[in-house]
Formats: sequence, structure tokens, C-alpha cells
Amino acid sequence: MRIAVCDDDRAIREDLSRLIRNQAPKANVVEYQSGEELINTKGSFDIYFLDIEMGKVSGMDLARLIREQEESGRKRSIIIFVTGYREYMEEAF
Repeated sequence: MRIAVCDDDRAIREDLSRLIRNQAPKANVVEYQSGEELINTKGSFDIYFLDIEMGKVSGMDLARLIREQEESGRKRSIIIFVTGYREYMEEAF
């Protein structure tokens, strides 16, 4: 299983990756510090953990791009939003 963790906050990104590795030791967890970095990656992931509020490319932007690529034949992924902002909760759902 391939899992992407994309968050511009290093501490949160590392904590989340550690929690995932503890629960799924055989998973291939790859960390990204920005939406731009994730966009420039080849391949896809089974699960994406996306911070909603990041620099130029938000987690919502990334989710839209991932879903558009899936409409073109890419395998469907699970997207999980990570945020500390309550106001983004409704948009994430």
C-alpha cells in the first residue's frame, strides 16, 4: 500500500507519518512538504493525507486534481483531509 502525507508543517507531517507506520508497518509512506511537490511526483497512491491549507496549492486543489486524473483512468484513491481549522470541515466533506 502506498500512502502520501502532504503537509507544510514538518512536525505534523512527521507525526502523522509515524502514526501511519505504527498502524501499517508494511505501508510505503512518502512525505511531501507542499502541494507543488506532490503534483510533480510520478505515480499514484492508495491513500492521500492532505493538509487543506498550504501555500499556492491547497489540499482541496490537490483533491480536485487527483479526482480529475482518476476520471482519466487512474485507480481510485482514498483522500483524507488534515486540518486544524474548523471552518474547512464542511468543504472537506
